[in-house]
Parts: sequence; structure tokens; C-alpha cells
Amino acid sequence: MSKKQTVIRTMLFLLLLAAVSFAVYAGTSSLPRIKPAIEKGYVDMSQFNWKDNLAILSTDKFEYFPSALYTPQNIPNGFLTEDMQATETKEERYGTYRIVLKMPVGEIYGVNAYSAHHAHRMFVNGEEISVFGTPGETVNTTIPETGYYTVFFTSETEEIEIIIQNASIQYGGRGPSDLLIGTAENINNRAASVKTRIHMTEGGIITAFFLSAGLYLFFNRKMNLWFCFACVALFVRIAVMEETNMIDFLLQLSWEESVRLKCLSTIILIFCFVFYIRDFFQKVMRSTVITVFGVGSILIALIVMFTPVSVFSKVIYYSIWICWAFLIYMAVSVAVYLARNGKMLGVEHVLLLGEIVLFTICFILDIYFYKQGIYNMSMGLVDIGTVICVNINTIVPIIDYFRTSKERDKVRRAELEIRQTNQLLDRLNRVRDEFLQNLSHELKTPLTVMSNCAGLTALQIRQNAQDEETLENMNIIKQEAARLGRMVEQIKDISMDKNRHFSMKETKIQEIFQNTIDFCEPICRKNKNGLGLEVEGTSVMFVNRDSIFQVLLNLVINANRHTRRDTIILKAEKMQSGDIRIGVIDHGEGIPYDLKPHVFERHISGDGGSGLGLSICKEIVEQHGGTMNVQSKSGHGTTIYLIIPGHKEESNEYSAY
Repeated sequence: MSKKQTVIRTMLFLLLLAAVSFAVYAGTSSLPRIKPAIEKGYVDMSQFNWKDNLAILSTDKFEYFPSALYTPQNIPNGFLTEDMQATETKEERYGTYRIVLKMPVGEIYGVNAYSAHHAHRMFVNGEEISVFGTPGETVNTTIPETGYYTVFFTSETEEIEIIIQNASIQYGGRGPSDLLIGTAENINNRAASVKTRIHMTEGGIITAFFLSAGLYLFFNRKMNLWFCFACVALFVRIAVMEETNMIDFLLQLSWEESVRLKCLSTIILIFCFVFYIRDFFQKVMRSTVITVFGVGSILIALIVMFTPVSVFSKVIYYSIWICWAFLIYMAVSVAVYLARNGKMLGVEHVLLLGEIVLFTICFILDIYFYKQGIYNMSMGLVDIGTVICVNINTIVPIIDYFRTSKERDKVRRAELEIRQTNQLLDRLNRVRDEFLQNLSHELKTPLTVMSNCAGLTALQIRQNAQDEETLENMNIIKQEAARLGRMVEQIKDISMDKNRHFSMKETKIQEIFQNTIDFCEPICRKNKNGLGLEVEGTSVMFVNRDSIFQVLLNLVINANRHTRRDTIILKAEKMQSGDIRIGVIDHGEGIPYDLKPHVFERHISGDGGSGLGLSICKEIVEQHGGTMNVQSKSGHGTTIYLIIPGHKEESNEYSAY
């Protein structure tokens, strides 16, 4: 699959996942929600279809009495609404809201709303039906609450008066969120749906936690440990904000404690998310920036833990802007990294980039909705975005597993080919040794016979004792000479065939380096190694391409075998003598001091191998008229140099042996 196809398919998958997640987690009811027109704190809903719809009442259209907490007994008459945005800038952010609804008589209705660090008292037709926190006129007399609340009332008269006392002194913000009103059955169904989605979300987070914990414990993947912490922080954040039964059972938290815990869990969530991305995309973000972010997060957490709510809420407000900037920086850094390393681009990389962008967008929009008082979803956007991220990171290990399996199979095939090639070279080497042994034996036999016959014939000539034996000896010498001639002719034929195969020609260094990288890259990736090339001062060399390619192949594979998580460099430079020096450089284990003088000898190996590779490489280089040498220190890497003559030889033919 091409780079373009990878990006397109992954983005389509992300859009589908986001759409489904928002439909499941953000939706609160299958019933349509309609905003009726409110004029001067009055709305006629006598003809409203309560069976099939829910109504959203915008509190900014209510009658508003700033800086006063009225009850039904002392609320003034008249429409006294002020600009609420102007009111919010005052030190005392509290007031009373009033609306009159014209509704069918004799029905039971429910009201559902969200309190974002506010305190409310709600009265319906003069009767107090809900107290959510304790509204007051000062910081000391106000006790806020956070979360969803639902109350019910019966419409005993045609007109229903709803009065809400609201105070948001400690934490600031706008007035109360919009009210969602409907029949008792519809409101109960909505509340049950919200709880179901929240519990489903918590179940998904727990599943993702155990999956990542298993990956960390069994495969020692550090980034999965960060993801485990992020899952715990997200679980606590949702549990605190939604006031689930688990938190109620384990902890009896005051409002201030719940706010601290919510802020701390959010800080830990973002902190772990950033470090998870850092470990996944290594060396993408500057270490200085990461350090500053980590120290800043710890300082903010300490401020949240040990200062009053009115103090740390301001710190959190300004920290949000810094967090936005950092998330944008992180998204840009990852995008630039992937653009520069297109060959390494995989589905999981695009997914995580989309995850960063999605989380950043949800983070920004969540703050905006909070400021606007829009809370008609079952969870906040940050929580929904984080749940989507959890789903993505649950999928990423599966994708990574299948991709790794595919690459492992590719590496195994490449290793098999290399092993077969080395076996072939080893077999050819043994054949050559056997050939030389047989050749020396075959040459020695006729030469010995010829020497003996010549000696005997010379003796007979000196003694003037020639006879038939003398002629027979001469005939033997002639026959053995002819046999030697045939043997030499056969050797010549073999040599000519070898020369034709071992032809020398101009070869582009960049091209042969690139071919080596392309062939070895899947193998090196198994040890998390990369490959780089440096060509200085020259672009061509005069060699047998296939032989030099085999040398580079063996050297890179040897370097990869003793190197982890580094880059192996192929380097070429022109020396002052005109010769070309090629280096294969790694920063791996190095060669032990006592083994270094023997690395080019046959059957000498430091890792249990055949010990033929470097010996064969040295022979091939020497066939080109070149030399090989090694520079290495145990624990500090190895560099093997090939010195290739830079001038063109008179003949393009080289003997193999």
C-alpha cells in the first residue's frame, strides 16, 4: 500500500471512528431536542409535542436578577435582565433566574441540567424541589457542586414558575447551563442512557488498561506503561465528574476535593499522553521542551494540591493556553517527522497523528463549550476525545502486531536467502580448496613421473647405454607432457569462464549503497536499526558490482547483528592517493581485543558463526587489488574499511584465485 493510500484510508477510518464515538458517547437521547422561543422570561409550551421531543430552555433568555438570591416569596415583579457577560466580571457572581412555562395540566415532568462548579436552588410554583450545593453571596457561604442533576415536578396549574438561585463565586464562569425538560418517562430514559454510556466507557477504559498492562509486562514496552497511567487518570476524571457509584462508594468527597481530584487527574492524563507520544515517536520532540513541560506539569499539580480553589483555578485557566500551544507543537512535530520519514510511514503512525489532532480539537472545544454553558452531551468533549484516543491505542497494538508479523516474515525470507547465499559461498570455498588440492595432486603425479624418466634417460645417455627402455622413457615423458597440456588447457577454460563472470566496470557508489540499504533495511529494522549513507568527493568506482555488493551485504548484516537501536553508516570518500575508501560504521558491541587480529581468518567468529564471511570479503577485495582493515574497540562500535584502487586497470578481467 502506497504512502498516499495509507494516509487516505487511515483518515477515513479515523473519521468513521470519531463519528461513531460521538454518536455513542455524546448523544443523550434518541428523541429530538427543540429550543422553544422565550420572550421576556415566558414561553408557551401548551402545544409542544412532549411525547416525541425534549425541550431545551436557554437560561440566558430567563429573567435575570444579578447580585441577589431571591425566593418565590420576595422576588420582584418585572423583567430586570442585565447583560450576564458584564455581570460575570464582577467580584460577586451570583443571581436569580426566573421563567414561566405554559404547559398542559396534570402531567409529571423532569428537568435535567449540568452544574459546572456552581451552586443551585430550584423552586417550582413556590416549592423548593432541588438543592445542588449551597448558593451564597460570598466565598465562605457558597458550596458549589459539579455534575448532572435531575428533578421532577407535577404541573398542577396551567402556568409553571421556575426560579433558580445560582452562585459561581469560587470557580467563576457564566450562569447556569441550559435546562433540558421533558416528560418524566423521557427524562428517566435519557438519564439511564447517560449512565449506560458512562459505564460502557469505564468498561472500555478498564479493558484498554489491562491490554496495555499486558503489553508492558510481557514485552517491556515502556510507552504502554504511560498509557496505563493515562487510562487510570481518565477513569478517575470521568468517575469524579459524573459522580459514579464507584467514587461514591470508595470516597466521600467534598466539592473542593472533587475539583482538586478532577484537575489532578486531567494534568496526569495530559502528562502521560504526551510522554506516550514521545516514546512512540522517539527523537521527534526536543528533550528540552519535554523537560520544561514535565516540570511545569509537576508544579501545576503541586499548586492544585496545596492552594485554595480560587487560586489554582486562575493558574489552571492560564495553563490551558500553554497546553493548547504544546499540543499544537506536538502535532506539528509529529507531522513534520512523518513527512520527512515517508518510508517509515505506517497506519499506526497516521492514527496517532490523527489522535493528537483530535484530542487537541476536543480540548479546545470543551473549554469553549464550558464558557458558553453548553452541556447537552453525556460527557465532556475532552473525555469523549480521550475515549476515542483510548480506542485508537487499543487498535494500534493490533495493527503493529500484524505489521511486525509481516515484516518478520519478510526478514525471515531475507535471512533465509542470505543464509543460503552464505552456504553457497561456503560450499564454493570448499570446492575451491578441493579443486586446488586435486590440482596439486594431479600436477605432482605427472611431474614426478617425468622427472624420474628424465633422470633415468639422462643417466643412460651419459653411459652411452641407450636401448628400448630409453625410447620407452621418452615416450612416457611425451605422454605425461601432453596430459599436463590438457590439464592446463582445462584450467585455462575454467579461468576464462570465471573472468567473463568477474568483469570490471564503472559503478555508481550511490546506487550500490542504495541497493544495499534497500536489501538490508528489513533485516536491520528487526533490531531497531536504521541505515544511512555518506558519499564524499567521488561518485563512481571501477569494480565488479556483484562482488562488492556481496561484500557490503555481509558487512552490514554483521554490523546489525551486534548493534541495537542505532544507525549503521555506509561511507565513501576519495583519498589523496586517488584510491576510494569505503567504510561500514556502527556503534554497537565492538570486537573483543583478543579477537581483533584474527577477524579475517577462516573459521574465526565471535558469535558462533561460520567465520567465513569476513575472510571471503577480504579475498574479493584483494581480487580488486584492494585491502581491508578494521578499527574497533569493545563496547564502542566497529568500522571496517575497504580500500579500492581508484585507477582503471589495463584489463577488465580478473582471476578468481
